[in-house]
Amino acid sequence: MDAATLAWLDQEDAHIGTIIRRYGWFIQYVYGDPICTEPGCSCSDQDSLPFAYTVGLFGMNHPELLIFGVSQETAGGVLNELGDRIRAGEDLLPGQLVTFERWPHKIVPEDVPNPGEIVLSANRFYRARLKSQFPCCS
Repeated sequence: MDAATLAWLDQEDAHIGTIIRRYGWFIQYVYGDPICTEPGCSCSDQDSLPFAYTVGLFGMNHPELLIFGVSQETAGGVLNELGDRIRAGEDLLPGQLVTFERWPHKIVPEDVPNPGEIVLSANRFYRARLKSQFPCCS
């Protein structure tokens, strides 16, 4: 990697660490192709869906969380609410039905078999500290 990229990554890592210390976790949103909203939409390429994930919940003894195929606003709202629940002592378990007061959808967390290939900011954040892989749920 060139010096400019390394400097940018150092600044990004410092920013993520500051947000985690201040709020408990950081949310990374990864833009993908536009979300299908039309009835009968045939979007089927899961690799191009937008997604978001947390960095910092592992420090609370909980897997990091991912959410796929929603807007940045929805992802932030869902992940922040779940982060608040985890901070309050709730454990989200794979297969558990999770409901929300202010969001009409339900989710069911699942184990993510390859988090290091998906949640790159979390992978970089923890690799620098743990030198190992960490758990993640979607």
